[in-house]
Amino acid sequence: MAEARIFDQAIRVAAHPHFDDMVGTEQQVVLVGYPGSIRISRANEQIRIHGCHGQIVSHVFDGEYYLVGMETEYGMVTARIAVSAEPMMVGDAVTVSVVTSRLWALPVK
Repeated sequence: MAEARIFDQAIRVAAHPHFDDMVGTEQQVVLVGYPGSIRISRANEQIRIHGCHGQIVSHVFDGEYYLVGMETEYGMVTARIAVSAEPMMVGDAVTVSVVTSRLWALPVK
């Protein structure tokens, strides 16, 4: 099994001006070399990330980032979701990066 390369770059998932068109769609990513996806949805003006390899177990807004805990088959993953403004509005720039030494979410080229 090939080792996954780790990149110091976040995934911009909601910078598109027609964000509503992306709700409910799957954006393809790679988790440590394994194919996977995240699903973008709206709930109480928050963005929820659904991974096919895991399920969100907690989230909190600390004034700058949404910190999302996701339990996966590889262990707990913490996703840091940066927002440009609070409350989030459609079209706001949102970046998602997995903050852990084991997992990193990468855009599929």
